[in-house]
Amino acid sequence: MAPAAEATIVYTPAQLIMSRLTTINLDLNGDGIVDFQAVNQITQLTSYEFATSLQIAAAQVGNGIVANQGERYFAARMRPDVPIGPMVFKQGTTRYGNLFKRYCVRACSSWSSIFGPWAGNVNFRYVGLKFLIQGETHYGWLRVDTRSAQGEAIITGYAYETVPNKPLLTGKTSGPDEPIPVSSVPHDPQPATLGMLAQGSSGLVAWRRTSGYPEV
Repeated sequence: MAPAAEATIVYTPAQLIMSRLTTINLDLNGDGIVDFQAVNQITQLTSYEFATSLQIAAAQVGNGIVANQGERYFAARMRPDVPIGPMVFKQGTTRYGNLFKRYCVRACSSWSSIFGPWAGNVNFRYVGLKFLIQGETHYGWLRVDTRSAQGEAIITGYAYETVPNKPLLTGKTSGPDEPIPVSSVPHDPQPATLGMLAQGSSGLVAWRRTSGYPEV
């Protein structure tokens, strides 16, 4: 009998809560190098206006996050069984991977807007990743649930492919797997303009009403 093929996907279950003002270091392959950071931060925009953002950020040069096409500051919300490979990173997302943003005014007793591809109650969706191991590119994913009204997200697991430059499917937790085609991230038809961003939260509310965040 032929020997069994060695598994090439390494999966780690998790329950990492991105609560207010937290930073979580993610070392996907356990080599002591932080590959990504999950950050929940608050930024003061004006004397009475604040923003909360949840972000998956690359911690090393050469690492990246699959982004919404045309809006590279947001991480694409990926369904299960979607290929992650070279083409999905063509927009470049080295330091940006926002899940959602919230804006508030005055004492922040309520939120004037919540927007982004991960806004709402999102379950069992994935952030696509690429990162370097000893200078070679590997692909992986984070499984994330979000509760944007509470300003939280939970990372419930992550995985990566041990074979350099080999694509893997979102949600796949063991290998080996069959060769899979590489797909690109769908086009986001209307990115935020500098004019909208300059308007502050009012401009961003208008953008959220007219722009879709398609799942990948």
